[in-house]
Amino acid sequence: MGAALDAWFGTTGVSGGGRNPQVFHTRDGGRTWTVPKTALPGTATNIASLSFRNPRDGLAAGGDFDPSSNIDLGAVARTSDGGTSWALGGTPTGFKNGVTWIPGRRSTAIAAGPDGSDATTDGGRTWSRFDRTLLLGINCSAHARCRAVGKSGLAARLVLPRH
Repeated sequence: MGAALDAWFGTTGVSGGGRNPQVFHTRDGGRTWTVPKTALPGTATNIASLSFRNPRDGLAAGGDFDPSSNIDLGAVARTSDGGTSWALGGTPTGFKNGVTWIPGRRSTAIAAGPDGSDATTDGGRTWSRFDRTLLLGINCSAHARCRAVGKSGLAARLVLPRH
């Protein structure tokens, strides 16, 4: 058999039923899937973004966002075993649409959402806001080149100090 073909996707929790959001994972290109429980609360939380820095270490970010009800809650879960088990991470400042690891910075990731962006330097255990720009998605590539997108065609670039 060839190399493992890992893929993951997240779901929304079920209101009323209280079912937690789930992360589906395949190691064989989609032939079989496992669905472990996440540590995220189930009432209205959803997983909007997943990011894995390798086949073991991952973050699931999202929360609950409803501006008409003044709801803006962030939520993050962490895994260090490829998604077999999930632990609750620190709480970011509001709902996050996107999360990404910064290559070359072992435990550093960024999460972006409607009320700004947060960073973690401890693998998702704690988060700190560093910007208040409304962003809908973010990705970082080699050499810590990070790009984000927002409403109405907004494009942003994050410049990180060299370390």
